[in-house]
Amino acid sequence: MKWTILAVTVLTIACSSNYAPPSVYPAPRPLTLPDSVGAVWPALVDVVTEWQLPLKTVDRASGLLQTELARSYDEALWDCGSHQAVVGGNYQRRPVLQTEGAYVVLTISAVPRGPETQLRVSADPRVSSVSGRPCASRGTYERDLLEAIRQRWQDLAGDTATG
Repeated sequence: MKWTILAVTVLTIACSSNYAPPSVYPAPRPLTLPDSVGAVWPALVDVVTEWQLPLKTVDRASGLLQTELARSYDEALWDCGSHQAVVGGNYQRRPVLQTEGAYVVLTISAVPRGPETQLRVSADPRVSSVSGRPCASRGTYERDLLEAIRQRWQDLAGDTATG
């Protein structure tokens, strides 16, 4: 019995020490558009709908949009740390994301700044396992989403000007 407890303890310590947490990435810069929240909001909703993001909260009055949990395995977007694994008899670092995936919630805010609107996207990725280890966003998804909103806003503004 003592040997079993000792073996379990040693394995637990050995396995947990192989984990390396995610890196720290800079927060994506906000996007400022020279228009009111009312004029920017349709572009925001269009892009979120087009990207098929599952919505949890849509509050136009407060300029807040939040998504439901969505699962992702894309290493280009999320860093959930890594662990050591034996591959072909050699130790290699393997991303946690490959085996566990990440659950991600996005919060998008549209805040009036005088005659302009400032858009921010923040991601809260977490490892989907029971461990609940944090992941880090590499910022790519947020930047791409903001750029898509900017482009849609320009398209809608152009339609209004020519319509």
